[in-house]
Amino acid sequence: MGKLLFLTMLTSSQIKVCVAVAKKIIELFGDKHEIYIPVDKDWEPKVKEMCPEIKCITFQRPSEELQRQFFARTGKKKEDVFAEICEQYNQIWCNFDRAEVVNRMASFYKIIFNHLIKFHPIVNEIVKQVAPDFIVTSFHVSTPLGIDRNIPYAMLLTSSPTFFGHEFLPPPMSDLPSEPTLENIKIWEKFFEEAYLLEHFDMKERINFWLKQRNCPNLDERNFYLVESPYLNISLYPKEIDYNPNLVKLPGKWLKLDSAICNPLPEPIVIPEKLKNLPGKLVYVDFGNQPFIYLYHVKEVLKLLPTLKHRFIVCTGSIDLKDADNIYTEKNIESLSALQVADVVICHGGTKIITDSFHLGVPQIIIPLFGDQIDNGRRIDDKKLGIRLYTSEISHQVIDEAINKSCNPTLMKKLKEISNRIKTENGLKNVCLEICKFLK
Repeated sequence: MGKLLFLTMLTSSQIKVCVAVAKKIIELFGDKHEIYIPVDKDWEPKVKEMCPEIKCITFQRPSEELQRQFFARTGKKKEDVFAEICEQYNQIWCNFDRAEVVNRMASFYKIIFNHLIKFHPIVNEIVKQVAPDFIVTSFHVSTPLGIDRNIPYAMLLTSSPTFFGHEFLPPPMSDLPSEPTLENIKIWEKFFEEAYLLEHFDMKERINFWLKQRNCPNLDERNFYLVESPYLNISLYPKEIDYNPNLVKLPGKWLKLDSAICNPLPEPIVIPEKLKNLPGKLVYVDFGNQPFIYLYHVKEVLKLLPTLKHRFIVCTGSIDLKDADNIYTEKNIESLSALQVADVVICHGGTKIITDSFHLGVPQIIIPLFGDQIDNGRRIDDKKLGIRLYTSEISHQVIDEAINKSCNPTLMKKLKEISNRIKTENGLKNVCLEICKFLK
């Protein structure tokens, strides 16, 4: 019996992708292998509901205790601190050019890196406890987990391929044209020099020092925080929007995964009675689980929905949204349930929801908010397989036109063909078979 361990940063997309891989392995091999996922107390029941066969290892995030100490020391409420963070990000977004925004994003990666340093001893103990044959890691920053113990591992990338750091890829978060023409490559290099050789350079030096202490490979000049595994690398990105594979030759062994959906799908959401007889398209709206970062922009979008002659199912998360005749809201909605009945999805452009949408053939209107969402939105728009909107241009007319344009027959036909290809090729099965070659 082989032992497989998934390690993530506990983001919703990472956990859901890992669970989909685990479910497929169980479907293929039954109980031949033991599968482990470390989770916090909030995620344990959710993972058990998605896949009861997974062995959850529960632990307390280091950030939870740090947050508790911070709020106790300052006397501030959590929601007030988030409001301050939102205001800071909004000021950066509105008052600086893209290179400056990306440069300042280094502070975000410092937070992630500091979290990983505190996270490492906890997960290291879990690795000792489980003694896995193989590890699948899904982090935003390279970690020595598995590498420093000579345990073979796969790197599972659930963000844009731009984070590979290749000369024929645009720099991450740059919002630059995505095709590798000579003119575009010159623009990319200029942006790279302006945005990534200051704060980000210092950040990479810190990561390299940490990795070197543990006999792990360094980040090279173009790597943006991730080092490829010598064993196996998995990129979650549909072929139709992927970057030119003839030019982007990556080191190591790579498998491309179009989507991470394991059958059977969850039951489709029941369309609320109040929406059934209204005119217009049925639109699913989901800005992910961290919309507070750009709360002002999200609220600006949501407040326009009641003025549109379409029907909306909105996953609100932590946002308060007043009800309206054409709007149905829930705090938490399983996106796969909603996508099965939606005519269109309006989303932030996170990799998980865009791959789910391509899998199900649902037209996408992407309003990027953060990180690689900017790259995903740009790429889908450049390939004419969806519509990307800027938060600064949102209006009643713009959203209405985008919804109507998304449902044109030509695009719908293309998306149907993509959906059929993804379902037929079953890339998830191929990834699982490759992983299981490492299990005893």
